[in-house]
Amino acid sequence: MATVTATSQEEWEELCSRAFVPLRVTSGERSFLATMDHHVADSVSFTRVRAAVRTVGGEVSRTAALIEEDDVDMALFSLQLGGVTTVEQQGRRTTIDAAEGALYLADEPYRLGAAVTIDSLVVKPRSTDGRGVERAS
Repeated sequence: MATVTATSQEEWEELCSRAFVPLRVTSGERSFLATMDHHVADSVSFTRVRAAVRTVGGEVSRTAALIEEDDVDMALFSLQLGGVTTVEQQGRRTTIDAAEGALYLADEPYRLGAAVTIDSLVVKPRSTDGRGVERAS
């Protein structure tokens, strides 16, 4: 298992993009701390994501422009271990509480948002082009 830490929004965007798919991260936080714990098992990666989003909130988004630059046919599953996350995709929005999960598609724009500290587990298939959490460590 590999653990990586980000102390800025820019570092977090880079880590998320390398571990999953290219993403944009926005946060109003001046002090930022987030970690990923990676585990790869055969053709699936498991990444525990913990981020301190205390006052302003934060958002991770997969935009149409990012998809155009790097289109991948992949689904990601996120299980909320703590905190609350909102997921928006294809005109739908839902709130994911602890012990709930969401499946979202990487070839469609989506947004993930949180207003408090979050703790989630993201399950992602490893692709044959070498993309995946092993590149993020």
